[in-house]
Amino acid sequence: DIHESWQAAVAANWCDVLQIPAMLGRQTSLLNAAAATEAIVNLKKPVWEGPGFFADAETKLVGAANKWFTYRGTGTKIDMAFDLHDLLDMWGSYPPNQCFADVTHTNRGDMWRSVRMARAARAIGFENFFAEVHPEPALAQCDSQHQLSMKALEMMLGAISEYKR
Repeated sequence: DIHESWQAAVAANWCDVLQIPAMLGRQTSLLNAAAATEAIVNLKKPVWEGPGFFADAETKLVGAANKWFTYRGTGTKIDMAFDLHDLLDMWGSYPPNQCFADVTHTNRGDMWRSVRMARAARAIGFENFFAEVHPEPALAQCDSQHQLSMKALEMMLGAISEYKR
């Protein structure tokens, strides 16, 4: 994640992907600075925004070498939903290689729900997924309630690989 405009050029020297946190996705100066680098820019949708958020934010990413758009749910920070309507709208608006489904932030503390959400997103065509994984989720310093264990990740990868294009 980068949080301030000056960080874009510095991080791009070391990172292939600059991730814009969902809470900062409307900051024009941050998006412009990330787009000015050679790095891929991963923009995460804030939960309070609809899928149309990406179209507006994309206008601030002019010149970006490559853009990724990550759907991380809709609702409030307390009660987020993994909305297939939003995923379908997003899928119809961007090339498949730019669409990512975050299957951990909306799992409501049930890592096995992430496996089912990934399977649903894969069924409608998603090929790219974002997941937070920790060898011992309860010990993770951030978002421990949403982390996947290595076993859950293995199950998720198995579930989504069942779908052939």
